[in-house]
Amino acid sequence: MIEAPLEAQAKLFAALSKAQQAVGNAHKNRKGQVGQNREYKYADLDAVDDAIGTSLTDNGLAIVPIPGVYADGTQGVTIYIVHEDGGWIREPASIPCKADSQGAGSGLTYIRRYILVNILLIVVDDDDGRGAMPRRDTPLTAAAREMVAPSSTAAFDDPQAPRQAGLGSLTLAQMEGLRFNTKFPSLGILGGYLQNGPPAPPTDQAVRAWSEANPGADGIVLLRAAASYAVEKGTGKLREDAQKWLATEAAK
Repeated sequence: MIEAPLEAQAKLFAALSKAQQAVGNAHKNRKGQVGQNREYKYADLDAVDDAIGTSLTDNGLAIVPIPGVYADGTQGVTIYIVHEDGGWIREPASIPCKADSQGAGSGLTYIRRYILVNILLIVVDDDDGRGAMPRRDTPLTAAAREMVAPSSTAAFDDPQAPRQAGLGSLTLAQMEGLRFNTKFPSLGILGGYLQNGPPAPPTDQAVRAWSEANPGADGIVLLRAAASYAVEKGTGKLREDAQKWLATEAAK
């Protein structure tokens, strides 16, 4: 559950994307057993912490697990992801465990290890040599990494400001603020329009390139063009949402 102001949220996700690119692989260093015959290998919390290294602190991030109440054979915990500029995400989790302090402690350790691996997209493998391999970038991580807060909070505080004020070269964060204020269906629609393809995460470079190629056009012009593209090229709910949004805008 995201509970941060939009501006701080943008900074958090940008920092989290950078951290995901900086982590190494976690190597399976422990053995476990299921039943009498089946053995398996896994990466324990120490191995996961080694994979993380300083990727969190270098990007102003911390992951804070707050233990909850043990009840009905389940240990609860609330996971906080916090950023130095105020952004944060909170997510509850729980795991079945034995009804004693050792069982609760083991459950909390398991949750912490599981959450870290999944939040930071850590690869768990058997081969130490793979730990040095560079991580493959994706359009989504690239877009998040470029997402920075606008120089002014006008896009977040005043829905009319992006329509009337000259923003110069638009940024992805400004478009996110405008999307939020105008209830635009999805940034995926914007990314699809900018890339002349299906819905996709937009990039800061594509938003900036469009605004520079259309001098004088503000953010609302870009969203209208993207919605029109979705109506023309899209199908199903995507097309329907874009049509509804255009109709709402036309009535303003």
